[in-house]
Amino acid sequence: MFGYGMAASYIQVTLGSYMERSSVTRGGVLAAGLALFLSANYFAYLQDGTDWMSSPDFVFIVSFPCLVCSGVGLMLLAVVCTGGNGGILAWRPIVMVGTVSYSLYLYHILIQVALFPFVNLSSSISNFYVRGFVYGLIFLIPTLLFSTAAYLLVEKPSLRWAKSFRGS
Repeated sequence: MFGYGMAASYIQVTLGSYMERSSVTRGGVLAAGLALFLSANYFAYLQDGTDWMSSPDFVFIVSFPCLVCSGVGLMLLAVVCTGGNGGILAWRPIVMVGTVSYSLYLYHILIQVALFPFVNLSSSISNFYVRGFVYGLIFLIPTLLFSTAAYLLVEKPSLRWAKSFRGS
């Protein structure tokens, strides 16, 4: 999966200026990424909603993460190469998520573990992928709120405090 990220980064560095000028190319890359991502999920749907790791089909076990990572990587590549004023990446909510991203990384599992006993959907939603999507929606808001609070109350004051030592 690391290789996909490196390949997308290489493409962005080498072909980024061309992609910024060509909305047709960006649209094609975005469409290809979306097609790969949707094909992976359609493949999962054909597997009767089982977890991709416990599927008896070896091809599915190997191809599912590759298709998902390739698709998401291409979609991100198309978004990053928007040129101009930054496009969607300059949108205020996206900038805020980027600002609190370290707190999101640190606290997302903690929030999920704390809330999971109260929202266990295993008995009501049998499809593994639908259940995962619903869990993602349920845990998104509390995780964003907690991470934003942690950023404002802990991370930002700590950064100011650390900068005070650099000047002395």
